[in-house]
Amino acid sequence: MEVAQKVRDTLAGLVAAKFNANDFDEKKLAKQALSRSRLKVVLHLEQPSKSSKLRPQVIDPAVAKQKLKQYLKAIDAHPVVMDKSTLSGKKIAWQVDEKDSSSDHAWDAWPDIS
Repeated sequence: MEVAQKVRDTLAGLVAAKFNANDFDEKKLAKQALSRSRLKVVLHLEQPSKSSKLRPQVIDPAVAKQKLKQYLKAIDAHPVVMDKSTLSGKKIAWQVDEKDSSSDHAWDAWPDIS
């Protein structure tokens, strides 16, 4: 699963940055991330609307969650799969903004830096 590989690669990058980063802020961020007692995996999955009533979603979020549990159980036994409709009331570090309809992606997640 591509997402599991991205999680693995991100963790490898953080470990490398913790020890070998030349930029102080990058090294500090890596140290902070890896000093946590627990890692949480969240897949923010926005899908295009599809006209099929039989399969309204391209990727079934429940299947994606099950696959993440299977592949990432050593990192996070309870990963989360969410989309814009499930954000309401949740404390997260990013926001989802609607993009221009002429772009390739209907939604884009940007870190909330406020």
